[in-house]
Amino acid sequence: MTQTTEKDEALRKMVWEMRRSGMTLAAIGKQINRSKEDVRRLEFKHARLEREREERRAALHGLTVPELMHRSILDLELTARARNSLNQYRKYTIAEIMPMSDEELLSFHNFGKVTVAATRAAIDEAIANAEKVERNDH
Repeated sequence: MTQTTEKDEALRKMVWEMRRSGMTLAAIGKQINRSKEDVRRLEFKHARLEREREERRAALHGLTVPELMHRSILDLELTARARNSLNQYRKYTIAEIMPMSDEELLSFHNFGKVTVAATRAAIDEAIANAEKVERNDH
């Protein structure tokens, strides 16, 4: 209930500011409808991105380590910065980035320590899952 009250208060303040700036009620109504549409669009985009993330995660599940090595880096949960940088340097598969040292990755444009750590963590997680599959198969 408090959340609705906060939203209502924010809306009231926004309308008051618009009225103070000289906007007509009709123009304010149009602006609010545009804002609502923007929110709906963002929610839809977020849901689509979440589905894609789940699909990428599912694509890696159940693979053995050798199968995993030939998978695309797009199947890993990497940041856009990491994906774009790896694509720029034509590194498309997990097998291509596994043997690279941290120093090599740091030499890539837009690839900092945090990006290297996140990339290594994503690869390590995928390998750990693949090793579990191999252990369960034997």
